[in-house]
Amino acid sequence: MKDCYLFVYGTLMHGSGHLVQQQLHDSSELIGSGWISGQLYQIHDYPGVIESVSVNDKVYGELYRLKDQTLLPLLDDYEACGSTFPEPHEYLRKTVNVTVSGGRKVQAWAYIYNYPVNPAKRILSGRFEQC
Repeated sequence: MKDCYLFVYGTLMHGSGHLVQQQLHDSSELIGSGWISGQLYQIHDYPGVIESVSVNDKVYGELYRLKDQTLLPLLDDYEACGSTFPEPHEYLRKTVNVTVSGGRKVQAWAYIYNYPVNPAKRILSGRFEQC
């Protein structure tokens, strides 16, 4: 089976205390920190990433190797983009290039925000700080 990776940048990061994050932890291996090209926004009490081609736009998070892909439907439901949610979905699960330590690139799934964003709510640091 080909390795399946997931990049998370918000409420699914280690230490968030969310039940789904615990399931992710139990069903995967934390590879380490990394970043993707994108812009990070504060949506409500959670973040959203929109894609960017600028080399200066980086969003920092964690890369996980999933032990199997059976967790993906649960994560899709958590991100409100599962088949039971009306379209357009708030997030889309897309393949992104993650840069990890040493500059190595890994293709991974990530949840990309799919609604318009408020430019005033951009998190310029590219790091989501949970309350």
